Amino acid sequence: MQRLDPQDAGPGYRNMIGLPGGADSPLMRVIEEENVNGMKLVRGDGNKMSGKDASEDDVFNAVWIYDSAALPFYRAEVYHQFQDGFGYKFPEEYTVGLKKDALKRGLIAPTGCPEMLERAFAEFDQIAS
Repeated sequence: MQRLDPQDAGPGYRNMIGLPGGADSPLMRVIEEENVNGMKLVRGDGNKMSGKDASEDDVFNAVWIYDSAALPFYRAEVYHQFQDGFGYKFPEEYTVGLKKDALKRGLIAPTGCPEMLERAFAEFDQIAS
């Protein structure tokens, strides 16, 4: 259960699942049944910061369960989609081709946040327009 990305730590990187109704959702039974690694399932209420301390931090071997009706999902920026793996490269058909197709089809889209231009993807920076 070691993280493959130890550089990405802290409350912004915690494992989470959003369900309508959160931990009280009827879907929670499915999550519990499929939890084959015995990860701790923790009821989340949304992260509150107190100085540098987070109320719901990145806890090893734990998954925070949130109410998706109260805490909506926000899609990651385009440059976070279809990335290489940690320590290995995926084929460009995935990292560039599939990303280009997803943009054209509207499956991913700019979020309004600044986007980083990836070297292999720079030629597609105008694709959303």
